[in-house]
Amino acid sequence: ANGKNGIKAGATTDTEGEASLTIQNVTLNITADVNDGINAEATLDILSGNITVSAADDGIHCDYTMNIGKTGTDGPAINIKKSYEGLEAATLNIRSGNIDITSEDDGLNAANSDLTNYDFALNISSGTVNINAEKGDGIDSNGTLTISGGTVNVFSASSGDNQPLDCDGTLSITGGTVL
Repeated sequence: ANGKNGIKAGATTDTEGEASLTIQNVTLNITADVNDGINAEATLDILSGNITVSAADDGIHCDYTMNIGKTGTDGPAINIKKSYEGLEAATLNIRSGNIDITSEDDGLNAANSDLTNYDFALNISSGTVNINAEKGDGIDSNGTLTISGGTVNVFSASSGDNQPLDCDGTLSITGGTVL
């Protein structure tokens, strides 16, 4: 993708309904030199497959809800080799999978600057997540951050207000391993 996103889901409209994108059982190698590797407006489900992304902006972005994996499955293998932010959605749920992220800013981010009065949430219940956030937070939620399972390894910047785990709401770790 030399001009925009590698993959872009259509927009939600009154006639077409809510836009969504589901990715499963596929191998994707995406280079997006200008924008996001994958971009979806309303809902993005990445259930399985092998996905490798190098992007100038977000590796994978969804305006509202992004679901990675499915409870009780191996889930997808996602390798974000280069990005400004790795995975970003207003609500980000990681239910399974093996995820490796290299990002300039936040590795995982529950945010959307276009939304007000939204209950941002980042939830990790299973899977393995490895993050190297070069200049930002490892995991950043503009709302709640809940880790109830899985393995999370985070390396973040050691300058300014950047942290391995950062949230504006409640931080809850009830299971899993967090390093």
